[in-house]
Amino acid sequence: MELNFGVGLITGVDPHVTEPPAMSRWWDGLLDVAVAAEGAGFDSIWASEHHQAAAQYWGSPLMGLAAIATRTSRIKLGTAVVLAPFHHPIRLAEDVAMLQAISKGRGILGLGLGYRSCEYEAFGIDRTSRSALLERHLRMLPVLLSGQVAPQGDGVGDAWISPSAIVRPPILVGGYAPAAIERAASMADGYIMGVGTSAAIESNISRLEQALGPERQSTYTVALGQSYVFTDSPVEHARMSEGYGFMQSLNRRWMEDEASTGSNKQVRLPVMSGLNVDGTTDEVLEHVRSNIERLKNFGTVHIYFRILFPGLESAELCMLIHHVGQRIIVPLREHFSGDIP
Repeated sequence: MELNFGVGLITGVDPHVTEPPAMSRWWDGLLDVAVAAEGAGFDSIWASEHHQAAAQYWGSPLMGLAAIATRTSRIKLGTAVVLAPFHHPIRLAEDVAMLQAISKGRGILGLGLGYRSCEYEAFGIDRTSRSALLERHLRMLPVLLSGQVAPQGDGVGDAWISPSAIVRPPILVGGYAPAAIERAASMADGYIMGVGTSAAIESNISRLEQALGPERQSTYTVALGQSYVFTDSPVEHARMSEGYGFMQSLNRRWMEDEASTGSNKQVRLPVMSGLNVDGTTDEVLEHVRSNIERLKNFGTVHIYFRILFPGLESAELCMLIHHVGQRIIVPLREHFSGDIP
């Protein structure tokens, strides 16, 4: 097992950042956070994408990760996730190739469908076509990013990009429905689960294992994001709880809006809600350890801590990152050293 620890999610959401000048200062602080994460021993940093969101949610994660690439040298740069239906495969491949060039091959491309009807309406895309659009990406992107010619189908000419990626990034697929897990198993290098209760993790990973079979598990990637609020970190518990609560209320409002419109009755509120741990560092460590134990039959495992909560100052986030690095990542690397080649 190749074990990686990451931090996220970079979203741009902050209740105190509402004007462009403040956003510029926010970005300066975020770059400092990325440098701190690399120095604290994290292996990756993860960014997300949404549109039509009044809370400053950013829509260009690859551009942000490219900026982080210029301030770092080792840390991997992951998307959790790019909403594939809103991008053309050729343009997305070109942007990913640019990120790979700037970062010297550190990208991880997580793709997903998105679920908000207002985003599909804004882009003029029929929401019922979203699975087909994602699968088109999954057929074309590995070919394009490997420097080969990709057929587009539907009577459209073949596609290629120049320059191609210096290294084809691993392509992961996110989602919670059975169809998403089966798509990840059959068409991608890995599966990404951005949030989830312990029961949901067990259900989804068991389904993934069945779809892959034992032989493919040893070469397959799983990325798991988990939300933690610490009662004993250098950052005040109340500050972390407030930031987590702000983000949670935003996500819940989006999901409830979707569920109430009738356009997306399958939104899974119980699966996608709730902190994984609100407690001590030792309690968080034990929770992370148990997740790694469950995933250690996979070839590559990414555990990313969803702790970049809105409203926290960059100095607070840097302190929190160093706390997690020393108190959680270091002992877990030692614990699992026998499972890491």
